[in-house]
Amino acid sequence: MFRALMAEFAIDDSNSVALLSVAMEAHQRMREAREQLADEGTIIKNRFGARCAHPAVAIETAARADYLRAMKTLNLKPDAVRS
Repeated sequence: MFRALMAEFAIDDSNSVALLSVAMEAHQRMREAREQLADEGTIIKNRFGARCAHPAVAIETAARADYLRAMKTLNLKPDAVRS
């Protein structure tokens, strides 16, 4: 996806490449968290037996925000990007 975006949108300056790298890392983190949530569920029991949100929910949310912010800074629309 990184190489495809660089080619498709002619990203060639070092700042944009670095920002695209940050976006791709955040995208990967978001996907990993989503996969973990799909396997384990969004609600877990804590050490006291109370139900609470899985920690990966916060990771997915933060990674999505980082990804979207980086894409916006690059003037790329996430819906135009293949995941």
